[in-house]
Amino acid sequence: MTEAKVEREFANWSEFARIAMGIKFPGCGFGADPRVQGKGREFFVEAIEIPRVLKHRFLVLERLTGRRLRLVDDFVMGDSPNQGWRGFSQVEQIGEELVYRDRKAVVVRTTKLP
Repeated sequence: MTEAKVEREFANWSEFARIAMGIKFPGCGFGADPRVQGKGREFFVEAIEIPRVLKHRFLVLERLTGRRLRLVDDFVMGDSPNQGWRGFSQVEQIGEELVYRDRKAVVVRTTKLP
């Protein structure tokens, strides 16, 4: 599940969902996470629960022109009592980076945007 390859671009949401559901273990969670506070760009965070290890795989997508989507971040993060069940509670685009923060506004991850 953590090593499954995910394409970098998708024609539409249905294509992404089909691939993501193929990674998901039956009976485990899959769904949207916090909205990304973007500046002129639109992003989505999707979480796939990894069974029995208190971790999630996060796929962050950017909406391109039309209905196309591009994968801009793909990572695994564990749950944390200090950071929330998913390790972060907010995501913000700052310049050309996505910045992930926990409940206390501490930066827990950054990633450069393509």
